[in-house]
Amino acid sequence: MAAIGSAAIFFLYNLLFVATEEEPGWRGFLLDRLQRNFSPLSATLLTWLPWALWHAPVDYYRPTRFTLVQEILLRVVFLIPLSIVLTWFYNRSGRSIQATAIFHASMNTFPYVVRTTSLHGLSSLFSPHTR
Repeated sequence: MAAIGSAAIFFLYNLLFVATEEEPGWRGFLLDRLQRNFSPLSATLLTWLPWALWHAPVDYYRPTRFTLVQEILLRVVFLIPLSIVLTWFYNRSGRSIQATAIFHASMNTFPYVVRTTSLHGLSSLFSPHTR
């Protein structure tokens, strides 16, 4: 039961201090303007690149640094599909930043939930905090 409470607090933290800070810029500003001139997929990929680079300092200053393979898996293999899903949420919700922020916070919380249920292999790849 404590794990559920901790996950809820972690989700709320991510929603209030991460997703609601990032999504207005990535989806509400950049993606919105790019979709005026590009297809949703092209606009998504053009949004993904600075979004991935934005997180590079977080990866660099982690207590345990990523290997090159982990970095590629996280920023390319993992984030491109997530960017597509976020664009889908944004477009299908009538350009709702709240929808993308909730999904963003959920995807940030997922590795925490996985880690607390002892699947360390997956969570160590995607979690910003390792043990």
